[in-house]
Amino acid sequence: MEIQHFCHDEHPLVFNEDERGGCLCWACLKPVLGPSYSYIKCKSYHHHKSCAELPPELQHPLHPKHPLILFDEWKFRKDEEYSKCELCKKYRTGYTYGCFRCNFNIHSKCASLLLTLESEVHDHPLTRIWK
Repeated sequence: MEIQHFCHDEHPLVFNEDERGGCLCWACLKPVLGPSYSYIKCKSYHHHKSCAELPPELQHPLHPKHPLILFDEWKFRKDEEYSKCELCKKYRTGYTYGCFRCNFNIHSKCASLLLTLESEVHDHPLTRIWK
């Protein structure tokens, strides 16, 4: 199975059912073990399956005005203010969702956080409140 991915649009990324190399994921910078995608010829652009399959566009409650577009933060690394995540307030590289019109940025992992949580110590779901 292959996918065409924006990180390497010249060649498709190929699915590997059980990656064991431990290379860092291009999207989240964590070691890749298990199901993954990579560019076979140069053994690079490794992705966790979940990171490679991130939606290219996202509606998020922190920025309801416009859709957020997935991009590779390496391209904007020089602009530190733009590469700062609005949720965790940290700078990093990897994939991020952004709105170029509003200069809004949120890391892909931060964007994936659950909006509600179930707890054994409370009868109702807990809803995340954004400050």
